[in-house]
Amino acid sequence: MSWEVPSMKSKTSFFDPGVCRNLLRRCWPLWTAWFVLLLFLLPVSLTRLSGFVSPGSQDMNRAVLNAAEYMIPLNFGMAILTAMCMFSYLYNTRSCGLMNSLPIRRETAFGTAYLTGLVPMLAAEVLVFALTAAFYGGRGVTMTNLLRWLLAALFSSLAFYGVAVFCAMLTGSLFILPLAYAVLSFAAWVAESCLHEILGALIYGFPNGGKVWISWLSPPVALMNRVSMGLRQENDSWRLFGLGTIAVYAGVGLVLSFLALLLYKKRQMECAGDTVAFPILKPLFRYCMAFGTAVVFASLVYSLLLGGSFHGRTAALVLLALLLLGAGLGWYAAEMLIRRTVRVFPGKWKGLVLVCAALCVLSLGAELDLTGFERRVPEPEQVESLRIPIGRGITLRQPENIGEATELHRRLVEHKSLHEGEIHEAGVMINLQYILKDGRMLERSYYLACFEPEDPEDLVAWETLLNCPEAQEQRAAGKLPVTEETFYAATLHCIWYDEEGRDQYADVRLTAEQARDFYENAVLPDRAKHTLDRTWLYPDGVQQDLCSNVSFYLELMQQEGEQTRWDHMDLEICMDSEACLRWIRENTDLPVMTRREAMMTAVMEVTDLPAVPAAVREP
Repeated sequence: MSWEVPSMKSKTSFFDPGVCRNLLRRCWPLWTAWFVLLLFLLPVSLTRLSGFVSPGSQDMNRAVLNAAEYMIPLNFGMAILTAMCMFSYLYNTRSCGLMNSLPIRRETAFGTAYLTGLVPMLAAEVLVFALTAAFYGGRGVTMTNLLRWLLAALFSSLAFYGVAVFCAMLTGSLFILPLAYAVLSFAAWVAESCLHEILGALIYGFPNGGKVWISWLSPPVALMNRVSMGLRQENDSWRLFGLGTIAVYAGVGLVLSFLALLLYKKRQMECAGDTVAFPILKPLFRYCMAFGTAVVFASLVYSLLLGGSFHGRTAALVLLALLLLGAGLGWYAAEMLIRRTVRVFPGKWKGLVLVCAALCVLSLGAELDLTGFERRVPEPEQVESLRIPIGRGITLRQPENIGEATELHRRLVEHKSLHEGEIHEAGVMINLQYILKDGRMLERSYYLACFEPEDPEDLVAWETLLNCPEAQEQRAAGKLPVTEETFYAATLHCIWYDEEGRDQYADVRLTAEQARDFYENAVLPDRAKHTLDRTWLYPDGVQQDLCSNVSFYLELMQQEGEQTRWDHMDLEICMDSEACLRWIRENTDLPVMTRREAMMTAVMEVTDLPAVPAAVREP
């Protein structure tokens, strides 16, 4: 490797042209490939699309914003490749010594490598923006959306490049650098997701699929979740959400770049080849590897290989054993990477003992409920509202319903020994999200078996709560109005069994006028009496006697500009849904009966459905 000696010494500059030219000669293929990739991502793809879209279509703008979303994973990869090229001399003793023999300050060496890597990345994005604006500005693509693409590209470049350069200062191994970059970028999200899996097995009622609170520490995950495109309702134009988030991470990237400079100034150049560049960070590396490997190993083995087939104290002991095994694997793996040898036993084991002790305290404390998490049930007067995330979501605010919910919650806590092992049975998940009057949220999740449960009263109480009038009214609220203009399809479905036990069915398709008539004169009156929109969970025979063998399905569609909105309604017609049954009997020849009667082979001695009137006969 040859380096061009600067023509003149500099004691104040942060940039050296000679070093810059040398880096450009060595790394120009990388930026050329980056520029070509961006050309195919934006102007070339728009050229292909322009031949298929109609004038005035928003497809071109949608393609531009879609390309902005793609810039996040692309810049994530480009940033680490650039950092590896710019700072590759740090990982070779000879190159590192040659670089430090040049008559330039460390700030100059860092600034030159940093800017030489960053500026071509940004310049390629600006050039692609200019070419796209020249060819397609005003020809189906708005400058506003092109500017959004450019800002997303520039901000994500700054964000990920800052992270990559910071990681480059932490290690002396070119092989370890991309691994460290990937691990640090996803560590928070992976660790907390695995920790949720473990706590869900240890803590009864732990929220199912709980929010990952520290996902913001994983920039790729945070940006992929928050950056998206959407359609403005007022003018049917596309926009990009999350630009502010990218700007924040760009600022974080600049801060990390400054921290990388401080690390570079303190870095011992003879650490080239070491896994960890700073001796003070080696103990931290061991502890992080031990804890991280313990959590990930235990979560994956318990959920994937063992299928989560344990509960209670048995699950706690199994998970504790997996955590301790994972901690040992992580600790000695870190020791092997630091010492670059497999001869590390017994090595430094006292820190591992501390890690194992901490894991024992955490896992046993969670199982024994030392914090009182499992036992906490809010008082009804403390609750502002209760959200039940079923379907479109139900929010209960009436005091009597909140009282029934908290009473059910209290019974579930008392019956922990009965329900804790039902996770492997066919059943339902109870998710309770309390919004307390002091603004806090309390969330719990429980699983109840539906078939042959040990305590059916809890399941019946949950079913009763879901069928309260307040919940039924919210389930009935649709996103679209039921009119002949929004009508797409409507069907009355009838099922029964013949004398040989074979299922027979008939579908009667309704016209738009018939569907509107059935909805207004039958569905709405029965809903007012709360005889529709019921939820059935416990098969105790009541459903078989109360539900009829006829159901109603309605699909709605509304066109708003280029956006198509859909909604649907799927109702079980019950035997006390008087208006619906009257309409069906007056307008069709469907054989209406209870589900129990429909399942009795002796009841139906006919194999053919009676003739259906022509007005509603299926084509």
